[in-house]
Amino acid sequence: VIPSGDDGLVSNFLKWWTLACAYFALFYFGVTVPLAVVFGINVNYMLSPPPAPADMFMSGPNFRLQSTLCCAAAFFFFQFVVTATAVFGRAMG
Repeated sequence: VIPSGDDGLVSNFLKWWTLACAYFALFYFGVTVPLAVVFGINVNYMLSPPPAPADMFMSGPNFRLQSTLCCAAAFFFFQFVVTATAVFGRAMG
């Protein structure tokens, strides 16, 4: 997670975050959506939003886009936590 070459910390962080989002998008739209459509099963809430309480902030025709953005924000947060922990760990030891 921590850069070892010429990459800066922010650049390395953004590369890993972009990679995580790309893998998620590939799985989400390349595997889950076709399976949900073919079999007619609401896999991972692909065909319709989940029941309450999540429908308070994620609903409507843009449900899938909102869900993808929420996951991208979660990836960003967890990548930040891991990177900060690694940087502080390296600084302490």
